[in-house]
Amino acid sequence: MNEEKIELIRQLSFFGIPVPQILALLYGFKPCSRLYSGIKNNNQKIQKIITRLGLKAAIAQDQPKVQGNFFFIGTNDLIIQKALFYEKVETKIKNQIMSSKAFYGNLRSYINFQLATLLGYPKCCIEFYLQTRPATNELLFFTTNATLNPEELDYRLNFLLNYDNCRGDIMGQKNLNCDSILYNNLFLIPHVPCSFDCQLSKKYAKSVVVLLKKYFPDYLKNIEHYLKKPFLFINDFEFLIFEGTVNKNILSYSDTIDSNNLFKKTWTNKIKEGNRLIKNENNFLVFKDNHLLHKINAKVEIFNFN
Repeated sequence: MNEEKIELIRQLSFFGIPVPQILALLYGFKPCSRLYSGIKNNNQKIQKIITRLGLKAAIAQDQPKVQGNFFFIGTNDLIIQKALFYEKVETKIKNQIMSSKAFYGNLRSYINFQLATLLGYPKCCIEFYLQTRPATNELLFFTTNATLNPEELDYRLNFLLNYDNCRGDIMGQKNLNCDSILYNNLFLIPHVPCSFDCQLSKKYAKSVVVLLKKYFPDYLKNIEHYLKKPFLFINDFEFLIFEGTVNKNILSYSDTIDSNNLFKKTWTNKIKEGNRLIKNENNFLVFKDNHLLHKINAKVEIFNFN
């Protein structure tokens, strides 16, 4: 890759378009990506840069509650037109599901499978997603379904900071300003893995890491730094990130990292008063040194990726 292309990819990253996704398209790891940029009046600039990279782009359906635009970016126009078609049909189906859950739910799953295949997601991961996702639940809360065995938590498969996948749902349901996310789109794989030992996801991530190490080493260092942080996890939309360490069910920390998801701000404020968490079966305790400050009733997991 020459210096001109490297600079163009950097420019796209300033608009919120993740570097790993563009690299995956340029090097043939996937045929198409659905990406987000936070400011609508940058559309022409973004499309011009994408064209100079030798890729194709089209704006996905407009979402009034979302401040920016979603783009389908791909290697050719036919793939992008297919993606646009499937997205349009899926949107229409969503509005009909409540009238006939069985028929429209199954049809929506078929459309989502076709779209996810175009986006280059592994078949095993697509099937996991469709089996886990409630067909009628717009803001889905599916867990990672993992055993949370520390040996299996490969940081390269940490998808939790991929806001492209959930931004539209969050904005549409909660009207959150997701453009204020401080640690936005720090990920290597663009999909939810079927497990943290998924070999196809690992293969994809390894390929991206090789390219980042060669062309964007600082970007890779930043990704690795945050993906390995400890998480207090409720579900894929509610979690808190920490500067700290995990030892089984105990999290020792010096600070929290605001990721602007749906984690309750009142809980965050209580957690910031302490420096140690202990997880129990149906609650967690907030300590300042050895002094108990708060008991919060919530079923959570505490872990970090390696």
